[in-house]
Amino acid sequence: MKKYIFLFALVAATLSNVAAQDAAAIVKHYNRVTGLDKLTEAEAQNVRMDLSIEAQGMEIPMTVVGSLPDKFRVEMEMMGSSFLAVINGGKGWMQIPGQGTMEMPEELMSQFTQQTEVSHNHRWSDQDYTFELADKKTVDGVELQGVRATAKTPAGTSCIVYFNPSTHLAVLIDSIKAPEGVMDQEAAQAVAHSSVLLKEYKDFGKYKLPSVMEIDTGTDAGTIIMKISNFEYGFAAQPWMFAQPE
Repeated sequence: MKKYIFLFALVAATLSNVAAQDAAAIVKHYNRVTGLDKLTEAEAQNVRMDLSIEAQGMEIPMTVVGSLPDKFRVEMEMMGSSFLAVINGGKGWMQIPGQGTMEMPEELMSQFTQQTEVSHNHRWSDQDYTFELADKKTVDGVELQGVRATAKTPAGTSCIVYFNPSTHLAVLIDSIKAPEGVMDQEAAQAVAHSSVLLKEYKDFGKYKLPSVMEIDTGTDAGTIIMKISNFEYGFAAQPWMFAQPE
């Protein structure tokens, strides 16, 4: 009987290894098709996005500049007024019409940083994740292959990414809820979305990326639509962009 148990364990381990190889191959195809296999770490750390967000009947244009891991600048227009938020290391500021410039609370900085760094929705690297095959799912009549991406660090967000086997592009991301006790309440709120639908891939410079993201927040906020008109990796951010607003 022990021999059979050993054989079953050996077969299970072999199948698991094959599944991991298949999953890694799917991600490799995706990175090749999008050009992200050529993305350097220096480029990935410096990003600019011009986009608009549609939520609860409002459309909010904004520009996001990031110099990862801890510098962000967000300019936005809402209801005819301009808003500015800046994070530089352990400090952050908000500039609100009629209220001037004020310091950003630490808990808001954490949430803001998580939600602003949206490039994690289309970057998958074996340096940051381990991959294994997950269940398939049908979206708009197309059967997608799921790949479970497990973050290698506690700060990362694990998820299941669904790929179109014909185009090799990522179509849907489903968040995996962290086990109880792994994330505190503030961190859990920062990872607000439960799923992201990636649509309308376009060429942004050297890279093919989704220009529309439909984010199901899993909260009363409902679905948020993010439309990206410009995305630049390797953006040359200037020091003044992350200085305290006057």
